[in-house]
Amino acid sequence: MKDVLQFMDNLAEFLGSSEGQTIEEIRAELCAEMGEAQFLEAERKFLAFIEEQKSKLKNTHASDCAVHNEPAYPNGPCNCGMTGE
Repeated sequence: MKDVLQFMDNLAEFLGSSEGQTIEEIRAELCAEMGEAQFLEAERKFLAFIEEQKSKLKNTHASDCAVHNEPAYPNGPCNCGMTGE
């Protein structure tokens, strides 16, 4: 996870100072700075992390869904549109 966070920090730094650069140019600079093997491994972990987060979000009820009513009211059936409830 530490290398994923470092990758994200590096990416954010480059994006903040990359006016006019393409994503390919930014990627090449990061790769050169980190070393190709370390960059590719961090990129792979970063992309896996993003996919994992997307999967979690797909299976999460909206914050105002009735399944989250407690403690003010009893929890109710899903009303946010997520299937399977």
